[in-house]
Amino acid sequence: MKKIMMIVVLLGIAGVAAAPFVIGTKLESVTREQVELTNQRLKDSLATNPYFKNANLTLKSYEKGYASSVAQGLLQLETIIPTESGKPLTFEIPFISNIQHGPYLGDSGLGLAKIISRPDIEALVMSAKS
Repeated sequence: MKKIMMIVVLLGIAGVAAAPFVIGTKLESVTREQVELTNQRLKDSLATNPYFKNANLTLKSYEKGYASSVAQGLLQLETIIPTESGKPLTFEIPFISNIQHGPYLGDSGLGLAKIISRPDIEALVMSAKS
């Protein structure tokens, strides 16, 4: 009986230890799927919006760690407004998503992950200077 209990406890500990890695791996594939879905929705939205010619969301990098990950991406919006050179005005908005994957216990309770996305101001300023 003690051996069975010890095995159950060890399997439980191994499961808890492996959970952040397994959840993080699944979260990466879900993130890539959501980028594709968002691009399809952006494309559908362009059909009804006369002011934008093109819109695209790209995932530049996804750095997965044991219990946290960082995703970097770029949202590009091409308008119908011409610039001085005659090319369409294009907005490029870089963003960073900080991801904690778990199980995660936070302010709103227990969850599998917490994702905080924000514009990457440093990259935005650097691209404006160049």
